[in-house]
Amino acid sequence: MELRIPILYLATKTKRCSFAEMSEDVFNFVRERFFVGETVEACLEGDQWREAHVLSITAQKQRPDNKSMLPPAAYCYEVEQFADDPTESGQIGTAPHDRVRRRKGIYTRDKNRLFLKQFVAPGTVIGVKRAAL
Repeated sequence: MELRIPILYLATKTKRCSFAEMSEDVFNFVRERFFVGETVEACLEGDQWREAHVLSITAQKQRPDNKSMLPPAAYCYEVEQFADDPTESGQIGTAPHDRVRRRKGIYTRDKNRLFLKQFVAPGTVIGVKRAAL
């Protein structure tokens, strides 16, 4: 699962007292965003969706004093589509947020909850176990 590290990182950044709230926060953030190294489907030209690998992420410029989180649609992803022949290199291009997606069933609310359950420790504030870091 390519999303393990981003999910655990986001779990350490949430300050929730309830496991359900924390897992829901992480799920809602991850579901709309993609991460470097993740395998996704991308459509670079036409209407043909092909499997691709996220190489980098760029966001719109914003003022340095602005601390607000950008919406998911503000990000563009540089992806490398896998070639039909494994010996060839794939096509590299930049795709806007609406031209990148995960395959259906790869990341679900239940999978997120089960994964996080393994690594969180109860307390006044839910946190990730030291062994997981």
